[in-house]
Amino acid sequence: MTAIRYAHWVRRGAAFVAASVSIAMLVMGSGLDAFRGLPRGGYDFLLAPRALFCVIGAFMAGLGFLPRNPLGRMLQMMGGAAVIATVLTGIVLNIRDMKSGFETIGWVPLQLFLSGEVLFVLLALALMLQAMRHYLSGQLLVLVGIAFLLSAVSGNLDRSEAFLGLADPQYLLAGVALTLSVLLYQPHRGALRIFLAGHRASGVARLQLCLGIAGPAIVGILTVGAVNVPVVQIYGGLIVSNMIAFNMVVIVLNAVYSERSDISRRKLERALARQALRDGLTGLFNRVMLRRRFDRAVQRAQSDREFFSLLIFDLDYFKKINDMGGHEIGDQALVRVAHVISDCLEREDTAARLGGEEFAVILRNSDMHRAELRAEQFRQAIAALQVRMRNGRWQYLTTSIGIAQWMEGESFDQSYARADAALYHAKAQGRNRVCVAPMAPVAVGETTTTTTAAVDLDFTIPPLHLVKASFK
Repeated sequence: MTAIRYAHWVRRGAAFVAASVSIAMLVMGSGLDAFRGLPRGGYDFLLAPRALFCVIGAFMAGLGFLPRNPLGRMLQMMGGAAVIATVLTGIVLNIRDMKSGFETIGWVPLQLFLSGEVLFVLLALALMLQAMRHYLSGQLLVLVGIAFLLSAVSGNLDRSEAFLGLADPQYLLAGVALTLSVLLYQPHRGALRIFLAGHRASGVARLQLCLGIAGPAIVGILTVGAVNVPVVQIYGGLIVSNMIAFNMVVIVLNAVYSERSDISRRKLERALARQALRDGLTGLFNRVMLRRRFDRAVQRAQSDREFFSLLIFDLDYFKKINDMGGHEIGDQALVRVAHVISDCLEREDTAARLGGEEFAVILRNSDMHRAELRAEQFRQAIAALQVRMRNGRWQYLTTSIGIAQWMEGESFDQSYARADAALYHAKAQGRNRVCVAPMAPVAVGETTTTTTAAVDLDFTIPPLHLVKASFK
């Protein structure tokens, strides 16, 4: 985020520089001079005066300061269209003067001859695309425009007699600043967001971009710069400029599609992780995640000396609901119960579906007494639910709940065994009620599987405490 914030400041500074240089050249009058190597009066109907370059540069720099609201975007699109229309009209109306310019200077590549005009058109199109929220397309157009900007740079370096729209350093400075301001129009969008981020993939993309620019530039300086033939220097500079721009476009596209592939992969991994840790029907955690949260609660309890409790829910007579309403009605009932349980949770509680009609909740910061009150809230909320059977009748849902407060040194299976024993005792006492397990260990292998056995537990220890509730 820091790099993106700096990019916003750089964009404003670049737009200010472009506007300031353009206005200064216009006010000083140097913008009214003819191009280098061309007699005064040639190619001067609309585009030949550099005054027009100054006006367009200042105008486009000002477009970057428009607000990002709908009105600002509309004005930006209208301004970009006006720039394109002006430039293209000037080229059409000055074809005859352009021919005389070719005859005066000699034949040169069209990229050099119209570098400034094409750059303005591409930047205007980029502004319009970004105003329409097509940020990646706009940024790619700016990178294509950099090829024409670099051709002007090479023309300035070798001081060729080519007819350049950005021939002098002051105009080149304005062009560079304007290009930078358009490129950074929305640095937190499109491809720039990838290069300005702080993660490892962004660093790799930045390194690739630097190498893609530096490699051709160094080769061009060492080879083309050593040749004193003007034609070779012109064409060599163009080849290097186009190669750099091509590398930038390819690297940016590679970074964008690599990030998109990475995002798709992460989404798939999250989906697989969700399937592995959550119940597919209700969206609650499954038994695996419940164990993890239990272990985490144990660590917190040991370090902070706090209590927590495990609640086991089992819906009463749920087989009857499945038989009378079908599995579709049963699934709807389970989903509604899961929503009710989730709504009753506090910030650090954990809910899970153990399978079938059985649920579990870990209550953080809850001793036996508070867990009993919370469990009663769960029971009452579920007892208020009704499901519609196939015959049109409404059936209330009820649940029995067993509570076990965690004891020092107790494992998940041991706590679960005590809560499960309390749950079966609640079933044996008439269902739709809460039962609290005594603070005494129950061996995992002694977990009962029938209601009768649950009632016949050895209660030489303090008996299970029942919270009476009417059966609906």
